[in-house]
Amino acid sequence: MATDISLDPPIVNLTVYKGDSINLRFNLTENGGAYLIPANTNFGNGTIGAVSGSGPYTATISAITSTAGLAVGQKVFATSGTGNLGTGIVTISSVPSATSITISATSTITAGNITAINIGGWQGSIKKSSDSSFIGAINLTGTSGNSYIEAYVPNTITTNFIAGTAYKYDIQYTWVESGKAYLKTFVKGTITVLEDVTLASDA
Repeated sequence: MATDISLDPPIVNLTVYKGDSINLRFNLTENGGAYLIPANTNFGNGTIGAVSGSGPYTATISAITSTAGLAVGQKVFATSGTGNLGTGIVTISSVPSATSITISATSTITAGNITAINIGGWQGSIKKSSDSSFIGAINLTGTSGNSYIEAYVPNTITTNFIAGTAYKYDIQYTWVESGKAYLKTFVKGTITVLEDVTLASDA
């Protein structure tokens, strides 16, 4: 597991209507300066084997240059080739050899070749507050010059929200340094869901 070095991350609580998409933009600043984005270890290329399951989706990534520094519970990222890791959160389930790992993914993944395997990068997730069960991944883009990051939650996720149920979210950055995984929470908060209101038209 990654070592969490978060120190009192900013809390931004949200109130949204059920079924509405969420768009946020955060400036990447810390202590009055630019937010430091650590460099990541590249674990080389690999091949995603046969995919099984229907959520979570599971597979083995083989022919990895080296798995030294990879561990169960870490989040995996990679550049797509003929294969891809989908748009959800991909977690290492086991490290059976020096050149392979097994993974579990929250969205569909595709068998084939991938490059630049790493466990670093931005990740965001929404969970139910009561039991921390996973609800959906936050799409993260931007980081132009590491000055900002944009977070987007599509209505395909918020449509499944239940009004009156408490949710929470976080946006984190993970990286590997000297063979050790680290994690830092950039922002987190709660999500209060309101039932969408449809106004009746005048007769």
